[in-house]
Amino acid sequence: MIFMIPSAGFCANSKGKRGADLRGLWTEASIDKVLPITRSPIGDTMSEFVRVASTEDIPAGQARMVEVNGKEIAIFNVGGSFHAIDNTCTHVGGPLCEGEIEGPEVTCPWHGAVFDVTSGDVLGPPAFERLSRYNVRVEGSDIEIEV
Repeated sequence: MIFMIPSAGFCANSKGKRGADLRGLWTEASIDKVLPITRSPIGDTMSEFVRVASTEDIPAGQARMVEVNGKEIAIFNVGGSFHAIDNTCTHVGGPLCEGEIEGPEVTCPWHGAVFDVTSGDVLGPPAFERLSRYNVRVEGSDIEIEV
């Protein structure tokens, strides 16, 4: 099976800018070059909501990193609505809670990858893999995420 992967120099060529010309930055690869990903069977663990912060802790337009079960999760306040995604950029691991926030977008402080905090989707290079998103609920002034 043949599929496309980012080629060498992806970061240097795109310079972390939105709208960068990405043509020529992808290379064909065969399936034998990819490590298998193993996932747990669906339904083997129950998720639960865990209190992670108070609404007063995260002002509008700000973010905070919390650790739940050994995993770093960034919580963002977008106009009074709270969203949670992995805190680690999928490019080389930058801390997204320290990134520049503009509306529902966060820019990684290390190399400029842009993510949608409401979905975890990649909006700009050099990252190409989306982030995990976590369900959030607010109970009174408590912010809870589902893990």
